[in-house]
Amino acid sequence: MALDAPEFALTPEQSEALAGATANVLACYDVGVSKKNAAWIELLMCAGGIYGGKVMAVSIRKRRARAMAAQIRAQEQAQTNAPFAVHQ
Repeated sequence: MALDAPEFALTPEQSEALAGATANVLACYDVGVSKKNAAWIELLMCAGGIYGGKVMAVSIRKRRARAMAAQIRAQEQAQTNAPFAVHQ
């Protein structure tokens, strides 16, 4: 599961920012949007700001791992198909 990735761990500062934004959402908006909807919007924006970079880090790590595995498979395949060396 993607959320099990270490890149999703929050720093204390990120946790505080997310919690603060979540709490502030309930009181900050007095517009045509209900407080409940405004709270969800702010929460999603805050979480997106925090997790957006983390999602990219996971994607990059997995892409590199796949590339490394493909390279290893290609090297193993090349060794398997190489003619046996003749010792003199």
